[in-house]
Amino acid sequence: MLYHQPKLTEYNMKQSFLLFLFLTICISFTSETAEAQFKEYTGSGDDILVIEKPDEDMPALLVINGNRGSNHFSVTSFDASRDRIDLLVNTTEPYSGIVAVDLPVGTNTKMLEISASGSWAINVYPIGAAHKISTDNPKSDSGDNILWIEGDASIATISGNSNSSHFSVTAYDGSGRRNGLLVNTTDRYNGKVMIPKGTLLLQVTASGNWSVKLQ
Repeated sequence: MLYHQPKLTEYNMKQSFLLFLFLTICISFTSETAEAQFKEYTGSGDDILVIEKPDEDMPALLVINGNRGSNHFSVTSFDASRDRIDLLVNTTEPYSGIVAVDLPVGTNTKMLEISASGSWAINVYPIGAAHKISTDNPKSDSGDNILWIEGDASIATISGNSNSSHFSVTAYDGSGRRNGLLVNTTDRYNGKVMIPKGTLLLQVTASGNWSVKLQ
C-alpha cells in the first residue's frame, strides 16, 4: 500500500528504521537460527523476572508452561518504568502455550510478573521462530500460538473452541501492527474469514484444539 511522503522527522526516521529492521530479520532467519532458543527462565511460585529479548526493538516469542495443579496462573509484562504492557496468560487450568511480547510493536518488555503456586518455565525465542503456515502447510494445535504466514494467502478456514471458552485469531502485518481481528467468540467456531492484505502473523488465543487452513 502506498502512502504520501511524510515529513522526515526524527520520529519518522526511527519508525522507518524499525520497520526496515523488522522486515530484514523476518527475511534473514535460517531454519537453524529461527529455532534457536534465546533464553530460558524457570521457577516456582510468584516471581518477578527481568528478561532479555533477542532484539529490544522487536517482538519476541514466549513459550510458557505451568500451573499443573490447576490453580490461578498469570503472566504479565511490564516495561522498564514498571508500566504494565499486557496480561499474557490468565488461567486456572494447566497452561502450555506460545505468546508474543511487544506485539503490536511500540512497547519494550523488560519484566514479567509471574503469579503461580507451582513450578513454571518460560523460554524466549526470536519472533522468526514462529510456526510457519502456508496454503500447502495447514496448522493444527492446541492452546495459544503465533503463526507465520509464508507466501500469499487470502482466505483462512478456521475451526476450534469445542469447549466454548474464549477463542480469537488476530492478524498482524509485516511491521508488527495489528491488521484485523479475524475471529473473536466464546462459542464453537468453524468458518472462513478474509485475511487482510499484508498480514504476516496470526495470533491464536485458545484453550483447546484448533486448526487453520489457508487458501
